[in-house]
Amino acid sequence: MAAEGAYQAAVRAVAGDFVMSKVARSMFRHRDFPVKVLAVGKAASAMVAGLVDGRSEIATGLVITTELDNGPRFEGFEHLVSSHPIPDERSLRAGERALEFAASCQPSDRVLLLLSGGASALMESLRPGIGLSDFQFQTRQVMNSGADIFALNKFRQQHSLIKSGGLAQALGHVKWKRAYVISDVMGNDFSTIGSGPFWDEEHSIPHRVVANNAMAVQAARAHLLQNKFWLEEPEPLPFVTRDATEFGERLGLQVSAFVDREAVVCGGEPTLAVTGDIPGGRSQHVALVAATKMDWMGTAILAAGTDGRDGATNYAGASITAQDKPTPTRIEEFNTAIRTFDTTRIIEEENWALPAAYTGTNVNDIFIAIRA
Repeated sequence: MAAEGAYQAAVRAVAGDFVMSKVARSMFRHRDFPVKVLAVGKAASAMVAGLVDGRSEIATGLVITTELDNGPRFEGFEHLVSSHPIPDERSLRAGERALEFAASCQPSDRVLLLLSGGASALMESLRPGIGLSDFQFQTRQVMNSGADIFALNKFRQQHSLIKSGGLAQALGHVKWKRAYVISDVMGNDFSTIGSGPFWDEEHSIPHRVVANNAMAVQAARAHLLQNKFWLEEPEPLPFVTRDATEFGERLGLQVSAFVDREAVVCGGEPTLAVTGDIPGGRSQHVALVAATKMDWMGTAILAAGTDGRDGATNYAGASITAQDKPTPTRIEEFNTAIRTFDTTRIIEEENWALPAAYTGTNVNDIFIAIRA
């Protein structure tokens, strides 16, 4: 339960409505003024909710988000539900509307751009020479190869009229514009977050990160410290980008060496090269691998996506609390599931799954290991 409480604290600290309400209080401190808004990503509607925050008359615009986004809808905004993680016809329509939004802005308008993870798939305008079906096929190949987000976005940018500053160029005639970003990329690289639709050196738009993985990790650490856990590392560990199996093994061995009420929190985006069509999220994979290595004496592992969804599964991740140690035969079944990426089945059978939920944010994954 302590690990789940820390996860919830992490998600709350980086939620789109929470972080953008702080921006709004500063921006509209002395007077309200009208703004036009383009919000795109998994946290799009939550970010708009925080910005508006009781000022529904000040903002109009376009929101492009996912099917899982059950955040509020606002009068004066067009809401488009698009496809993630593989773009489809809805993504092309959303890309068209984003370009139309940019063209409709007047030079004197104040334009706010709210960007969060998932934007790369949610809006697209393909360059001539590649059709949607070919683009979808190649996207799946790159994703299943275990490529990191930088390699994936490099592929996307090669075929897009929107990415790599495409929308920044389309907004070049607007004098006042700002981008507020929930980062799901190591190092907060603005050219990579959402494949950089608003980031272009020639058509510079000021960007500000309002939430990222480090902020989520800090909030989880603070929760555990308040609950009398000991965290040896004085600062958050480096952003995890290593292979998911290797990382899970290390995490399981690490928690086995803990003393009572010791904990570790880290975040990142491990890579996982998947074969076959069996759904199995990256976080569930890490958790199950860790379970095969930990000693099951009061230990617990939580691995979950901060967006409330782990891959293409119906879960946010997994929370494994040690009770009775599995038999050697069951551990071997765990290992078989790991090798075949069938981790979700095991997680369901053991009742370790964290239900999927809309969180209003997306700052990669978080991993918590404790000995209670």
